[in-house]
Amino acid sequence: MMKNKWLTGFLFLLVCLSITSSAYSGYEQDRYNPFWRFNESAADPAYNNVGWEAMNSDEKEAWFKHCAGIDITDERAYNYPTWGCRQFSVQTTINFGGAPPDNLPDIYNDPAWSTPNRFNLPLYSVGVYGHAINGILIGDNPLDFSDWYFFEPQTDSRVYPGSMSMPRHDVYIEIPTKLLDSGDYDVIAGVTNLIGWSIRDETPVLKRGYPKDILVLPTNWSAGDDLWETSSNWDNEAPNSHRIAGVNNGGTVRITSRGAYCTGLSLGSLAYQTGNAVLVSGSELNAEKEFIGAGGTGLFTQTGGTNTVAKALYIGFGPGAGGTYDISNGTLNVNGVIAIGPTGGGGGTLMISGAATVQTDTMVVGFGDAPGILLLTRGTPGPVVRENILFAQSARLEVEGTGTKPVIYCRGLDIEATDEQHFDFDQVEIVFNGNAGVPGSPELAGTLELAGAIGAGFADNFALGGLVVSGEFDLSFVDMHDNNNRGLAGKECLFTETIDISSDCSLDLSGYCMYVNGNVEGELDAWIADGRLFSSCGPINAIYDSSNDWMQVVPEPGTMILLGLGGLSFLRRRRQR
Repeated sequence: MMKNKWLTGFLFLLVCLSITSSAYSGYEQDRYNPFWRFNESAADPAYNNVGWEAMNSDEKEAWFKHCAGIDITDERAYNYPTWGCRQFSVQTTINFGGAPPDNLPDIYNDPAWSTPNRFNLPLYSVGVYGHAINGILIGDNPLDFSDWYFFEPQTDSRVYPGSMSMPRHDVYIEIPTKLLDSGDYDVIAGVTNLIGWSIRDETPVLKRGYPKDILVLPTNWSAGDDLWETSSNWDNEAPNSHRIAGVNNGGTVRITSRGAYCTGLSLGSLAYQTGNAVLVSGSELNAEKEFIGAGGTGLFTQTGGTNTVAKALYIGFGPGAGGTYDISNGTLNVNGVIAIGPTGGGGGTLMISGAATVQTDTMVVGFGDAPGILLLTRGTPGPVVRENILFAQSARLEVEGTGTKPVIYCRGLDIEATDEQHFDFDQVEIVFNGNAGVPGSPELAGTLELAGAIGAGFADNFALGGLVVSGEFDLSFVDMHDNNNRGLAGKECLFTETIDISSDCSLDLSGYCMYVNGNVEGELDAWIADGRLFSSCGPINAIYDSSNDWMQVVPEPGTMILLGLGGLSFLRRRRQR
């Protein structure tokens, strides 16, 4: 049985982040890469928080055995030809990593045995002479036969050459891409063999024509401080779209030209390793995923150019890992998630300064075992988060320098943290925008998590420096987390220095209270009158507190709430909606 730390794992619960489009998108292409989990999330949320990519071989073996002990495919009765070795292998592959899209025959869809993608692990079907088993890569080199853990799905036992489950003949790593109702593959178009070995002798030998060019292989940095494109600086040629680039020797790889590609970039892959990367003006890097401090320590410095990440950027990925992404110019665009200290992982910092542009679908901060820090600089544009930004218990939001407040664009803000002193929200402006920096996006709605204590003021109370609702957007207040700032009736609230609601937008207080600095009675009066500021729970009042010089927008009867806080020197009832 694995230690509990693997049950708590490494990654955040992606299911709640709304960043996964389809569990099987890019099915075959994802399976060309035996190093990573095939999908962005597991079907069973209990297995999402597992940092497979940061485990060493012993840890991978132990976690796989743990999951194999839970899967019950081995308990099914052998019934050839209806249910034989091929069906055992394919069902186990499906249960661990999913099925081809829109291709799950009834034979593999029995709820008593079928749990597609329950564990989200990169398990393959394996063809041997007259038999079918499974295999998973636990080492560093998919071409090395000994780096694979071969597995008999009928008995949950490991398989070795010369055993009944692996006769001394040929072995193939297979990707079933079209399954038949019989449970077999479509032998013409339904299977891709990635790797083939002959094991007729003691030493396995790659068969002619293997590996396929589509197979993802590692290439590791062997130089000190030098250029990305120089092939001799890597142990398996310069990275390309079928290579995972690892910088783990303490060296620094410099990307100084356009056209740098890799399946993935890992700086500091294991706990004792470090690595650095530099991206400069006029250069370009494209990757599916990037790990800045996967299991060890990583530093990515971007002074210009463009870094495009197709799926995820992890900063401080594994437990105890630490990473820093420092961008002072250029563009960072992540079509997925930026995770600064993911769940069960470590910690790290995303530093945004200068003329940098940072865009991502989702951003999660501080879910790991060390602080996850979003560090912004005044006078600098903040990040554009096309969907949601989440701050957890270990999160920090820090703002430094002078000048105008940085702006964070998003469609949803979720604050789970309880220590307001770790957040400089009062030095940023939060803009909820239907376009979220992306012109032409459809009209959308979003939520703002409340964290402030009613009547407690702007200091140390998760107060915002400014709130803007624009771009055909409907914003609603929610209170999903106890941020240790409970107010009257167990409700939290929002304090904001300024507020602006565009005429094509709305803000639903949802029965909660909002405080705005200064006497802005004219604006609030007009917004309540035209319906852009309202509460779906009933009428609201805007009331000015002259002793504190703030407006309070409260549900009826607002005066009763204010008097319950100890009375005010002067109350002015605003117009009801």
